[in-house]
Amino acid sequence: MMQKDCEKSIIEVNILTQVTQCHLQVDIDTMKELKRKLDKANKKLKTANTIIGKNEKINRILRQRVRQLKNVTNNKLHRKQKFHLTLDLLHQVFHKDQIEYLKTKSEGRHLYKWSNETIEKALRLKHACGNNGYTELLCQYISLPATRTLRRRLECITFEDGICDEVFDLLRKKISNFPDERYTDCMICVDKMSLTPDEQINPCTNHG
Repeated sequence: MMQKDCEKSIIEVNILTQVTQCHLQVDIDTMKELKRKLDKANKKLKTANTIIGKNEKINRILRQRVRQLKNVTNNKLHRKQKFHLTLDLLHQVFHKDQIEYLKTKSEGRHLYKWSNETIEKALRLKHACGNNGYTELLCQYISLPATRTLRRRLECITFEDGICDEVFDLLRKKISNFPDERYTDCMICVDKMSLTPDEQINPCTNHG
């Protein structure tokens, strides 16, 4: 009887051992599967962190680039506003042809054609500051016609019998800058001259 009980106990122990081993094997397999999944998840997480890090770096670079572009745009806008302001100031001082003269290369300036407004302005300056003063303005590279140009334009005044209105126009512009009205007093002097018959070419009309 005791032998049977012992055998039964041994069998039960063996069964329990086998069951325990089965449970342990299942637990080991489960742990291995969980570990495999965990490793896979860690790899995915590491990859995701790498991608996130790259994206953050790209975002920093893009933000820096945006700031640089904003600075460039602001600088261009500032330069454009400054250019227009400078151009407005130039137009307040110079006529359009004077500004174009400043942009012309030096070798082409002797062929430049001045407007009537600039010629009149130059004549007023020449009358106001004299030959030496006007020459000094030219030496300072002020965009004004040369004295030879002024003389050539004055030669084109048409002189005919009677009163020459163009001369009075020049006088009117000259006295407009006089500080005292007493300086505007004038007189007309009539004189005679001896003329010798001759034929010359008028440089303004190319006619005799």
